[in-house]
Amino acid sequence: MNETNNYNIPENQDKIYNAPSSLYFPTKRNSDFYQLPHRDPKDELKTEIRKTVNKASLGLLIFYGCGIIFQAVILIIAFIYSSNGAAAYNEFVNFVSEPTFNLLLNSFYQAVFMTLPFVLAAAISKQRPSDILIYNKPKKNSVLPFAILGLGGAMLCNLANSIIYSLFSLFGATPQGGNIDMDMGIKSLFLNLVTIAVIPALFEEFAYRGIFMGLLRKKLSCPASIIISAAAFGLIHGNFAQMPFAFLMGLLLGYLYAASGSLWVPMLVHLLNNSYSVILDHITHSMPSSEANIVFYLFLLIFLLSGIAAFCYIVKKRPEILNIEKEEEKLISTSGMLKIGFSSPIFIISAALFIVDAVVKQFSGAL
Repeated sequence: MNETNNYNIPENQDKIYNAPSSLYFPTKRNSDFYQLPHRDPKDELKTEIRKTVNKASLGLLIFYGCGIIFQAVILIIAFIYSSNGAAAYNEFVNFVSEPTFNLLLNSFYQAVFMTLPFVLAAAISKQRPSDILIYNKPKKNSVLPFAILGLGGAMLCNLANSIIYSLFSLFGATPQGGNIDMDMGIKSLFLNLVTIAVIPALFEEFAYRGIFMGLLRKKLSCPASIIISAAAFGLIHGNFAQMPFAFLMGLLLGYLYAASGSLWVPMLVHLLNNSYSVILDHITHSMPSSEANIVFYLFLLIFLLSGIAAFCYIVKKRPEILNIEKEEEKLISTSGMLKIGFSSPIFIISAALFIVDAVVKQFSGAL
């Protein structure tokens, strides 16, 4: 106690100074003032960014785990059928391989397991989905231009993906996976649109642009949130045939979400892009390859030029959309946030699992 009195500490602060858990300390020997230990705000932000990305990435890890459980259940059922003989097993395999059932099963999987993991990640982050989702009504006369811009951007993603696909082929490694068996009859068109276009547009956008990107926006800049959520979106497709396109589309959809301020816009663009792919497949499936390519590139050119026109229109009416970073200047640059985000342990583990899955599919499909 004598030592503390030498510091001229007022009597009413003696207990505070001598408390074992106290963070207070004298700044000078003869000072009556005490300060909390200095903590660098930049270091604090780095810690918060890493925690935020880790918590958001839990959704990826849980989603991967759900996939393993789902496959295990299918294998267990197959094993039960096999115990009843080869005929029963073959009947089960034919049933689950049937295109219509496969589409319905995939839709159920997306509706449940695409959303639940990210709702849980939001709960772990102590965030309610309603607090981070932005379902604002798009501004008047902006929906159609944004939709056309999105389709034009999707065509650019298609072109870039074709180039990447060609580069793979140059090295004799055609990307495997991503092909969906569909019945091509007119009666099946509606089912294909619902299962391939509508359901993914609603649930994938809810999960990745809505919750995953929404959680990141709490601590990261908008561009960093878009890039990391796009990387996650590419990874979960689980094969090298779809990963590059999904990543590029993730960038586009994330930008449209931020620029429009409404989750309805990326949902609509996602829906239109997938619907376009389904309808184009139905139109060209019976055509010779040369004619099908002509139709494909014709539509691509039309939507690309329309997208450029829509972009010019939107920029003229709303030039602020070119600057989506509306927050105050951050202590850490976007590139710094990306380094922290991509080096977060749970994100790295999740990415490694999905990449290993893609490698297995690549080699198993190539053999």
